[in-house]
Amino acid sequence: MPRRFDTHPDTLPRSSSVAIIHPSDLHKELFTDSGAGTLIRRGDAIQKASSLSEFQDLDKIKKALLESQNNLDTEATDAEAVVDRFLEFLKVNPFTAYYDENMSGLAIILPPSADKPMATIASLTITKFGWLSNLAENMWSAIKTDNPSLCWRVSEEDENLVWFFEKADASFKHNGGVLFLLWLRL
Repeated sequence: MPRRFDTHPDTLPRSSSVAIIHPSDLHKELFTDSGAGTLIRRGDAIQKASSLSEFQDLDKIKKALLESQNNLDTEATDAEAVVDRFLEFLKVNPFTAYYDENMSGLAIILPPSADKPMATIASLTITKFGWLSNLAENMWSAIKTDNPSLCWRVSEEDENLVWFFEKADASFKHNGGVLFLLWLRL
């Protein structure tokens, strides 16, 4: 007979996970992930910003961008200088940032303009934990809701390349990267 939770998962911090496992399977799940139980992850809420002043800690933004700068400037050898130039660019240009509280994921989207008919993912940085905890899917859902047409470029060496192919309507391989397109959704 099922028992009630004494503490409801909604009262736990968003980064918490709860596993519901039968006692006879507990020994299998302590050090492995065999899937014997039910795992509930709340995850972090996706937040949005349209100006650098909306971020409480710019150093976290800079650190996240430094960890992965695939779409900032592929020819750069000085990552910190590239990130500094990108932040200066964002000070004077419109953008929307999607991120979680822990900065396990950060996406910078540039809106369509006269010379670019689609919004562009200028940067998408997701930590290993972010990929494993479904943060990428949650961010993608928020990005796609606000931007029905998108383009973005990813290195063909990216370990998550398959995920990007699944999200795109079209792709073009060029100079060590893959250009992805998501068409207008009606």
